[in-house]
Amino acid sequence: MTSPRALIGSVAALVVLLVLGLIAAYAIGARGHDKPGTESVSVSGSGKVTVVPDLLIVDLTVRVTQPTNAEALAEGNALQTKVTAALEKAGVAKKDIRTTGFSVNPHFIYDRDGEHQKGYDADHSIRVYARDLDTAGQIIGDAVTAGGNAVQIQNTRLTLSDKDAAMGEARAKAMKDAKTRAKAYADAAGRDLGKVVRITENTASAGYQPFAAADNLNSLKADGAAVPIEPGEQKISVNVSVVYGLD
Repeated sequence: MTSPRALIGSVAALVVLLVLGLIAAYAIGARGHDKPGTESVSVSGSGKVTVVPDLLIVDLTVRVTQPTNAEALAEGNALQTKVTAALEKAGVAKKDIRTTGFSVNPHFIYDRDGEHQKGYDADHSIRVYARDLDTAGQIIGDAVTAGGNAVQIQNTRLTLSDKDAAMGEARAKAMKDAKTRAKAYADAAGRDLGKVVRITENTASAGYQPFAAADNLNSLKADGAAVPIEPGEQKISVNVSVVYGLD
């Protein structure tokens, strides 16, 4: 049978071991807390680049109306071929002319007696990439001349043919901005700025700008007049969130 004195000694030994274990755990935790990179600072950064567009994208449709669908299709095909030939003659490469839609549908008119079908509409839609802005206006004029009143300009926009370089510059500026902010916080806290832990790109915009209303372009006379085009400038912006370790 264990004596009371021995029992008390065993309990005391266990208490001592428990205290020593807690002290060791605290010491390990403290060393881990002081280890560089276990604390961090989160900041955001933004970068903007101003660029001049070098590409005009034009969406146009050739629409004809004829008594029968076969006649509408035949005339539409002929006019679309003329428009495409005019674009290529004006310097647009084949790879920069792309069919985006085609349809033949009943044509309806509306009067006081209601809705009536009167023939068929044939629509040929294409997208044109004009890579030389000095001649882009004349290209539009030539397309209208070739197709006459059947040509409808649906949409026009100016953009960059290659956004990668501008986006890269904007990202570099955003990261530089984020690092400047992070270092300011680290200095204020009396710490050294450590390595990047995480980067998140929140937004990256490289939008386009319309240069003229489609209604104005559709009012062009079929005389081959060049459309005035002013590329102006565009803003490309990038926002990032960055986490830095603190040493």
